Amino acid sequence: MMKTTKFTFNNKKLGLLSIGCMRFGGREHARELIPYCAENGAVFLDTSPMYSFKSEQENNETWVGGGIKGIRDKVILSAKCSPGNGGDGIGDFNKAHGFSVQTADQVRSVIEQSLKRLEVDCFDVYQLWTCSDMPVYKSAFKKGGWM
Repeated sequence: MMKTTKFTFNNKKLGLLSIGCMRFGGREHARELIPYCAENGAVFLDTSPMYSFKSEQENNETWVGGGIKGIRDKVILSAKCSPGNGGDGIGDFNKAHGFSVQTADQVRSVIEQSLKRLEVDCFDVYQLWTCSDMPVYKSAFKKGGWM
């Protein structure tokens, strides 16, 4: 069993390791690995609309959704979107990837998309992602921005 930290989240002890879901090889890989990790103390899952994106049906969020079926109450589920474009700028809004989110309506649409892909009704954590410089960070917090 994995060693845990002194921290808890929703009455779940946080393990020393979390699961960054970016490198899953596919749906079956997630279905095998997530329950095993959760059973052994790695309960924090980090996913994103962009990770392993191939299509609306084949992407990291749909894979993670399959992996948490039946154990949703045992994991801490984290998702994210970004005011940036994944590089060094802001760019045009890309809902499918969760990039260049500039307004509350856009972030709401990305959150709803992720909830649907994961087949859950809520996240435990939602993150501001890929803030590589101050202009990108400030764009999230400007008046009318998504924060």
